[in-house]
Amino acid sequence: MKSGIRNIAAAAAAAALISVATQPAHATHEIGHAILGGVIGGIIGGAIVKNQQYQQPRRVYVQPVYQPVCHWERVQVYDEYNGYYVWRKQKVCE
Repeated sequence: MKSGIRNIAAAAAAAALISVATQPAHATHEIGHAILGGVIGGIIGGAIVKNQQYQQPRRVYVQPVYQPVCHWERVQVYDEYNGYYVWRKQKVCE
């Protein structure tokens, strides 16, 4: 409970700091405000990520899928159109 209140207070303080420190944007080449905003955002983002705890995924048994063993064989097939036997490749699965 204390950590939850502490996190809310930190987020409120950071929001107040950002709302007070921001100024209207001007078309200048000063990047100090952008750097400051990035640093503050990084600190807030780091605090949020740090408070989240990692949970391991549940172990799940996955049954292996057995596929048939196939190979190619040359078989003699009667060709009715020409009237004689020919050798053809045929896929044989067990």
